[in-house]
Amino acid sequence: MRRHRVDAKIGEAVSFVMEVKHVFQNRREKYDEFLKILDDFSAERIDRAAVKEGMTELLKDHKGLISRFNIFLPPGQEISLPLDDDEQRGDGLAFEDEQKHEISLPFDDQQQ
Repeated sequence: MRRHRVDAKIGEAVSFVMEVKHVFQNRREKYDEFLKILDDFSAERIDRAAVKEGMTELLKDHKGLISRFNIFLPPGQEISLPLDDDEQRGDGLAFEDEQKHEISLPFDDQQQ
């Protein structure tokens, strides 16, 4: 059972990264910046607050991606935006499940 949950979390993370790559397919520098933020956090060069700030700025014109990124943040640390259903779908992305899930990425394991 635990292996299934870990596989689902990894699958969700990979799916999110692929969505970001697709959204920024014509702006490679934005996708590279996204990867750098994740890499810097993983290498402990930045903390969770810096990740949140960087992602807020990077994804500010893509509220659907911000909403999706929030599932990787611990409860209470989400990026808050006033989103309605139409704005959440503004990126042209289909969300299979709009409920927030507890997804464990390195963000959950780090102290702020």
